[in-house]
Amino acid sequence: MSSTTYIPALKYRVLSRYYDPVIRLTCREKTFKSKLLEQIRPGERYTILDVGCGTGTLTAWVKERFPNASVIGIDADEAVLAMAREKFGKRGLAIETSVGYAQHLPFEDRRFDVVLSSFLLHHLPTTQKEAALREIARVLKPGGSFYLADWDRPQNVPMRIAFFFVRLFDGFENTRAHARGEMTERIQEAGFGEVSRTHRYMTVFGTLSLWTALSSR
Repeated sequence: MSSTTYIPALKYRVLSRYYDPVIRLTCREKTFKSKLLEQIRPGERYTILDVGCGTGTLTAWVKERFPNASVIGIDADEAVLAMAREKFGKRGLAIETSVGYAQHLPFEDRRFDVVLSSFLLHHLPTTQKEAALREIARVLKPGGSFYLADWDRPQNVPMRIAFFFVRLFDGFENTRAHARGEMTERIQEAGFGEVSRTHRYMTVFGTLSLWTALSSR
């Protein structure tokens, strides 16, 4: 499969350099990512995977919050991974990076205590979204936790109008499950137990939600 089919950083590489400030200014980044990290259960020697880590902001925050954890960031775009590695180096953070797709994670079964993903799944067509969630379930240890931040069903008309532009950019088929509020069910169908939507935020581009799920395997 072509890597340019669903990742905006690959389709519109010139936009990559603007990704961090756009997310920071429009999506309440500090608020939702801090809340996402607060939900991770304490653990000294965790193995943590950030799927679709992009430029590595969340990955860096994870390592700073859990300095003794083994943290890996994976993304399909080598260019944004280079940006992430530069960010890690400037902060003195020992974080491993890997090139790969969410629907074909290059890791053995039951490797990670925690998997996170932020603003990735809405880029994926439905079949790839489902495959990515199954892969995340596969690489989690029994009782491991999955934490997701992504778009959700708009809460009101202004949020519906705002999200229309995200759907126009990323594809109406790719974002259908999000627009319909189906992500909780999609996560459950991938083999997770105790799935819950924990927070919802109104942003410039629509309704952003956080989910937590436990591995049932």
